Formats: sequence, structure tokens, C-alpha cells
Amino acid sequence: MQKFISLFSLIALLQLPIIVQAQEEIVDPIERVVAAGLMTKDAAGKFNPNEIISRAELASILVNTFDLEKRAFSQKPNVELKDVSANYWAYNDIQIVLKMA
Repeated sequence: MQKFISLFSLIALLQLPIIVQAQEEIVDPIERVVAAGLMTKDAAGKFNPNEIISRAELASILVNTFDLEKRAFSQKPNVELKDVSANYWAYNDIQIVLKMA
């Protein structure tokens, strides 16, 4: 009889819905990318996701995301660029990406 009551109680418990509240923190994907150092916000602190990305920004993102500066092709000679000076903020990142080809 006790086995029957235990089995009945178990079946009754399994019929009840289990409500679990999520404790997971909602994280903004843009904030995750910025926190990881893969991209930055502008001087005003805005991310501007609808703006067109420049060659320099894309090169910087690729280098940061895939640690390209640590790869062997970064030792190749620089590619001549007529539209980017050597003191431009993304010059090295652009060079690294171009050397991959």
C-alpha cells in the first residue's frame, strides 16, 4: 500500500508545472563587444551601429578579433598605401590585414 501511495504521489508531482525564474543577466551584444575590446564607441560615447564601417575600422576589428598581430604574416614587408599615412591610427592594422593576402 505504501508503494502505491508513493507512486501516486510521484505521478501527481510530475503532473505539476515547474516554474523556474531565470537568474541570467541580460547582456547587450554591443556592450559585450566593447567590453571585449574588439570595438570602441565614438568620442561622444555612442556606438553608431547604423553607420557605414570604414576600412580602418574593419581592419582594426579583424586584427583585434583574431589576434592577427601575433601571426607570422605580420613580419612581411609593409604594403605601399598612397591614401594612408604611417602615423594614421589604424595604419598597422591595415598593414596586417593586407599582408594576409
